Amino acid sequence: MDLILVTDPNGIFIRVSPSSFAIVGYRPEEMIGRNGTDFIYLEDLDGIRREMKLGRQSGQGTRNFETRYVHKNGAIISLAWSGVWSEPEQKYFLIGRDVTERKIAEEKLQRLAHYDQLTGLPNRTSLNEDLEEIFADLDARSVSIAIFDLDGFKDINDTLGHTIGDKLLEMVADRAAAGAAGRRVYRLGGDEFVLTLPDCGDPLVAIQAVKVMFGRLTECFEVEGHRLFVAASAGVAVAPAHGATIDELVANADLALYDAKNAGGRMPRLFVPTLRAKASARRELEGELRRACINHEFVLHFQPQVRSSDRTIVGVEALLRWQHPDKGLLAPAAFIDVLSESAVALEVSRWILTAACQVAASWRRQGISGLRIGVNLFAVQFRHGTLLDDVEVALNESGLPADALELEVTENIALRNDETIIASLQQLRAKGIGIAFDDFGTGYASLSCLTRFPLTRIKIDRSFIKNITEQSGAEDAAIVRSIIAMARNLKLEVTAEGVETAAQEALLAAEGCNELQGFRFSKPLPAKTFEMFASSYREMTTEERATGAAS
Repeated sequence: MDLILVTDPNGIFIRVSPSSFAIVGYRPEEMIGRNGTDFIYLEDLDGIRREMKLGRQSGQGTRNFETRYVHKNGAIISLAWSGVWSEPEQKYFLIGRDVTERKIAEEKLQRLAHYDQLTGLPNRTSLNEDLEEIFADLDARSVSIAIFDLDGFKDINDTLGHTIGDKLLEMVADRAAAGAAGRRVYRLGGDEFVLTLPDCGDPLVAIQAVKVMFGRLTECFEVEGHRLFVAASAGVAVAPAHGATIDELVANADLALYDAKNAGGRMPRLFVPTLRAKASARRELEGELRRACINHEFVLHFQPQVRSSDRTIVGVEALLRWQHPDKGLLAPAAFIDVLSESAVALEVSRWILTAACQVAASWRRQGISGLRIGVNLFAVQFRHGTLLDDVEVALNESGLPADALELEVTENIALRNDETIIASLQQLRAKGIGIAFDDFGTGYASLSCLTRFPLTRIKIDRSFIKNITEQSGAEDAAIVRSIIAMARNLKLEVTAEGVETAAQEALLAAEGCNELQGFRFSKPLPAKTFEMFASSYREMTTEERATGAAS
């Protein structure tokens, strides 16, 4: 159904078709004699006046345009017009068609293309279009961007479910937008967002803006009865200094975000050129680690754990080493961070578990019995969900008793505080396998883990042991005493790592630390060398061990 109108040069309706009632809610007699501007949506008035003027200037040519009318019931409708100006008659002839549904559909598609459906924030497409506008005039303008995500958000999704996670993201988006001081916040996907600061070339201003926004995010979120606290990390980059193209700017902000995460999170980090070199080195290392896995370049070394009362070897920790073809034997500090997040992390972690159990079982068959073997777990073993099966296979294939195995949980695993992780550890503990918390005391998650995790042992980090006998280490000594006392009350065994001197050994033994580990007794040794060391060590008296065990 079309609406036919005839107007004079001033836009006064002369004729109106009967279809007007169905389309705009007015009968012809209600419109004739009135100016079209009485019915046109206010924001479109300038546009229609311009079209009418151009129509008169173009003579007999047909002009096509769209405008919005206000229906008699107050609704806004969209009309597509074809208009012809008749110079001899001094009249404008117009045929209009209701395209409201089409316009609504187009707007929905536009919104779907440019806005995130969960949070209502503009999305990656909007970000790129906004940045393209700025980059088109980058000689005269600048822009800062901050890519940020939530620390530990995956844990919330995993433990409380995606419904809670989605509602939290909605609330985070609202707070981030409110704390952005009028600047735009975009959602890229998942828990990743971007804050843009157009015409801001000062990195200090950008960093401060991020901190202000983060301040809003640290307040408690109430989500369906759950009190949730989140923190965020951000990477900041400034154009044109940190990127002459949009892709380069975003990539460099991503590198800065990764740097913030590596530094512990909960902070913004500014991009610096050295991060690009670090990223390149990391990619190269990842490639080397894949090759090392294929070529079987990883080996295990073993370090004894002795009972403090008589220096008897009661345990041994399996420690990963990399026999690099060019650089020689590498300790984990040179590669473990990259390895733990690499594509071969699961394969290597399974190999460590299997190989350690096989070596320990072999020692038992050779008469070196009574040793507990400790194996460090990787976070990927929990994420993959096959840890229980992997442990069972390693024990069954090697013949090692379950109570001869101790699995060490590091803080990057404990920080997840994931119910599935805790459940897995509880099942392992039920089989008789020991659970140790490695590097205890180095992070804020340590205390909460003592009650939530089914632990049998605490391993005090070497950083607390280093200076405990020195005047400068009085605080460390006090912390060590507190940890030992706390573990005793919780009926947990305690092992001190990094013991190197007789004085450290004496102090720890006097305080009741159950076991000691470190260069005081032996450096980590290859399996065959450890066999010989353990055999000769067992033949020594306690006094001989005190004077000659270290090697």
